[in-house]
Order: sequence, then C-alpha cells, then structure tokens
Amino acid sequence: MLEPTMQALTAGRLILASGSPRRYEIIQKLGLNFEVMISNYDENLDRSKYKNHGEYIKDLAKFKVHDVYQRLKNDPVLPSLIIGADTFVTLGDTIYGKPKDESDAFRILSQ
Repeated sequence: MLEPTMQALTAGRLILASGSPRRYEIIQKLGLNFEVMISNYDENLDRSKYKNHGEYIKDLAKFKVHDVYQRLKNDPVLPSLIIGADTFVTLGDTIYGKPKDESDAFRILSQ
C-alpha cells in the first residue's frame, strides 16, 4: 500500500526543514535518505489573525517550507519534497510556542 509512496520518496531529494531531533528520528526510522536544512523563518505569526489553532500551525509549517525552498530554488538538483512541521501546546484558547528554556517548559506544562 505504501510502496509507491516510498519509491517516490527514495527516488528524489528529500529535505527536512526542521532541526527537531524527533522529526529527524522519525524520518530516519523510515529508512529514507534525507538532508536537514533548518528554516530561518521567524515564527512570530500574529496568532490573533487565525480563527483556529490548526490554520495557524499549517501556515507556520508552510512558511518554513517556503523559506527552505527559496534557498534551494537555484540548486541544480531541486528537492522532490520538503517536509515542514511544527508542534505547539494549547490550553483553552492559548497557544504556547517553543519554551525559552527548561523552566519555561515546566511552567507551561504545569498550567
């Protein structure tokens, strides 16, 4: 069932637009050859412009991919796929981004 997809992924250049160790590990476990190119996109989107959390996180991932693509668009071998993703925590209507440090992470998760 997944074989055609896996063939397509192994045939081209695959880029992970993230420095996340978890995402790296997931793709590595799939046995795919890939490159990591961390996006330089400034993640400070105005959250008040979004009707729901899902749209916010989709845009954030999309903008990360776009940033990496812009840096690669003149390469002789273009990527077949650029993977961009993000993770966030919500509590009610509040979205929590990446914690600044370990104590900030503890504070967020303790709420």
